[in-house]
Amino acid sequence: MDDVLILEQLKADEALGFKNLFDKYYKQLCLQAFILLDNSEEAEDVVQTFFLKLWQEKQYHQIETSLKAYLKSAVRNACLNRIKQRKSFTEGSIEDASLLADENSDNVLENKELQNQIEKALSSLPDHCRKIFTMVALENKKYQEAADELGVSINTVKTQLKRAFSKMREQMIRFK
Repeated sequence: MDDVLILEQLKADEALGFKNLFDKYYKQLCLQAFILLDNSEEAEDVVQTFFLKLWQEKQYHQIETSLKAYLKSAVRNACLNRIKQRKSFTEGSIEDASLLADENSDNVLENKELQNQIEKALSSLPDHCRKIFTMVALENKKYQEAADELGVSINTVKTQLKRAFSKMREQMIRFK
């Protein structure tokens, strides 16, 4: 589904627009939040809370640029707020959080660097694990769809996905 069409549906207050937005971006935003928060449940909570607030407060009416950029920036900021709430970071991580919150962090070079880091982390995964991660986290396939396509059980998909997230987190921490 095209972002322009989704945004038009949202601005017309169509529930289908919200469903399309959620279906398209939920897993990607959870992955982004997971990388920042290092906790899958907390990441899902932040993203779900963001989507709820976006819909209830009709914040989508404020979006005038790229929908994807807006979502990524908003979730990043929500994650940084969550990190601040933890009150358990060192001086170094406070500086890192400040840098991430900087509005200029959306520039092309930094996004390209992050993309390169994610690609390196993804390439470090074993083939089977990488396939499952790609299908579920990046292609937004359901666990059962990935299991059926690969001819494995749904539990295998879940296990491999947990391993992938763990290894991706380890790799991303090394890149920081």
